[in-house]
Order: sequence, then C-alpha cells, then structure tokens
Amino acid sequence: MLIAAIVVAAIVVLGTLYAVGVFTPASHATGPMTFHTAAGEVNAYLAGYHGGGWKLVGAAGVAPPSARSFLFNETPLPAPVSSCLTAWLVANHTSVALTPYTGSPSTGQATIWTFLAANSTTLLVVVNNAGSVQPFFSATCAASLALLPGLPANVIDSSTAAQAAWNAGESGFVAQHPGGESAYAVLPALSLLGSSAGGSYWQLVYAACDPATTAAATIVPVFNATVNSVSGVVVAHNSSTMPCGTLTNLTLPLRLGLSPPFPPLPVPPPSVPVGVGVAFHPAVEARSAGTYYYNFSVQSSAAGLTWSDLHLVVRTASGGTAPLPSGSTSWTVVGTSGRPLAGTNDSASLTGWVFGGSTGVSTTQFLSLSTSVDLYGAGDQLLAQGTGTYAGNVSTSIP
Repeated sequence: MLIAAIVVAAIVVLGTLYAVGVFTPASHATGPMTFHTAAGEVNAYLAGYHGGGWKLVGAAGVAPPSARSFLFNETPLPAPVSSCLTAWLVANHTSVALTPYTGSPSTGQATIWTFLAANSTTLLVVVNNAGSVQPFFSATCAASLALLPGLPANVIDSSTAAQAAWNAGESGFVAQHPGGESAYAVLPALSLLGSSAGGSYWQLVYAACDPATTAAATIVPVFNATVNSVSGVVVAHNSSTMPCGTLTNLTLPLRLGLSPPFPPLPVPPPSVPVGVGVAFHPAVEARSAGTYYYNFSVQSSAAGLTWSDLHLVVRTASGGTAPLPSGSTSWTVVGTSGRPLAGTNDSASLTGWVFGGSTGVSTTQFLSLSTSVDLYGAGDQLLAQGTGTYAGNVSTSIP
C-alpha cells in the first residue's frame, strides 16, 4: 500500500500540472509527437539524470485544437506521503504557451506529453512540450520503488492505439463533432487503493469542444476507448458526456484510484492468458476448385471461452499480416455434425463474427480458413489473440 500511496501522490501532481499549466516553453519545438517519439526523447534525457536507472511508469498526451497560454502560480505541493520528500523542480510564475494540433485524432499525436518515471528511490514527473524535455516534480522515498511496474517493453505506440479507437467508432463521432480535443494515456498493470486496473491499457478520449473558447463547466459529448497496450485490441468503447475542461484539468487514467476525471469505461477484470484458454493443432490443408482450406482442430479449451473472445490473424513468416483477398476469404467454425457453428468473411484478419460468436470453444470443433491464396510452404501461422478478459496470444503453424 505504501507504493500505491506514493504513486497516487505523484498522480495528483500530474493532474495539477495540467490544471495550472506548468509547462516549459519549447525552445527547440519538434511539433506534434506520438508516444514512442516523445518517450524516446524523455528516455534519452533521463539516461544521464541523477545517476540514471529510470523506467517509465505512465504517460499522458494532449492534442488541443487551439493555442492557449498558462501561468504557473504558487501551487501547493500535495501532502507528504509516508517517508517521501516531495519537491517542485521548476520556478513559480512560469508563463507557458500550449501548441495546437489540427490533425486527425487517428494519428495518436499530441503536442505535449507528461511522463511518470521511477528509479529505486524516486518518482519523477517529466514533461515533453513539443520537444522540450524537463522534469517538474519529484518524490524521493526511503522505501524502495524497485517493485513498481513499468510500462510493457512492447507497448504499442499511441498511433496504433488511436487507429484502433478510430476504427471502433471514433471516426464517425469526430465527423459529427469536429474541432475537439484529444487525449491519450497509458499505464502498466496497477492496483491502487484497492481498485484493480487489470492489464496494461491505453485510454483514449476525444471531447467535442475547444477549451480555449468553451467554458470549462460546459457539458459536451465525448468518445472514450480502452485499448490493450500490447495487442492493440479495443477492449471497450462508448460515447458519453463530460465537462469541456476535463481533459485539460486531467489526468486521464493516471488518476487511477482517485475520483475518475471523466465518465469511465468499465474496468476490465484481471485477464486470463489466452494460452491457458485455447490451443490449436497445426493446420491440415485441403484444396478444391481453386479454393484452399486450412483446418485447425481445437486441441484444448477452457470453460467459458467463446469464439468472440478470440481475434484471429494469419501472420507471415516475417511477422506481417498475410494479404488475403477480401471476397474470397472466410472463417468458419465446424462442429461434429459437419454444420457451421460460427462464421464470418473478412480479408486478412477476423474482427467480428457474422454469426455464432457466442458459441463456446470446444475440442469437438475445428476452425476452417478458406481462401483463394495457396499458403502451403510459406511459413505462415494462425495467431489467436485474446480479447476482453483474455490476454496474450497463441499460434500454430500453417504447413
């Protein structure tokens, strides 16, 4: 609980930074950045900061539609936490300009990113404002922070998460509500104040307003999506409402364990590794009149797993997605009777079942991929990714 309390204290500061505008003017602006670009600059800065040894614990980015300026006044520090010594690392009365972003929310770019970093003894809030990196707040603690989890090593970029949210319905929402503000945030798996965050997720929010011209308390429509930070699968999404100033006064799921800064999506339950839930035998190939069939019998399956819990992809030997043609590719689940139990038609990946998605996965079934492309000998694999309460992936070969 000590580590959780320490993190919460630093998270409060992240929200305060946005509320009062504690942002250093960018002296060498590089413009809008995705998470990977901004994190790379922050990591390069931290490599030589106070002995190094830093890991990124969380991040949040904002893409405002209009320029705004702020003044950092006499902002009090949060109350001391246990044996931690807290300190501001910037001067008061700092005037700051916030750069606007006029591109699409689907790019995952933000003009300002705030990071929470940690080493064995210190939590550090670092801001990357259009290419200018500077630490703003620290909490140095007697207790070791070595067990505090960092972001996954293979965390997807904000551009990938944003595109997933865009395809899940944000595109239509933005078309109806153009000119709004976007925010993106990512955290590792944490449990703060007794509230589990499940796995590691991106949370993406688009508010249909411009805080530069709309009163902060004005209630506006928002689109909200939660995306698995490793697989890129959209776990949940919805549209709701919230005050226009929320994204500026934030800080997104970096305030886990505190009052939510916007109407939250349901917190996913702890994930079950999909490898525990299902396994497939390698494909058996059959051919007929220019159509190639690759049948994967179910080797094992856990109770409760349904076909809609699985996102299926054909991956090439080089790790890409196989270019299977739409219109001549389909996925079908076949039972002991030989009749289809579930199915869809798609191109390279299965993103939703046309029928039977709620059918339980069973060892009496096999999954059949039919396509006009001969995959024999190419080194391709079937990759089954977990969605919802299932995490990770399993694969099997296509001979």
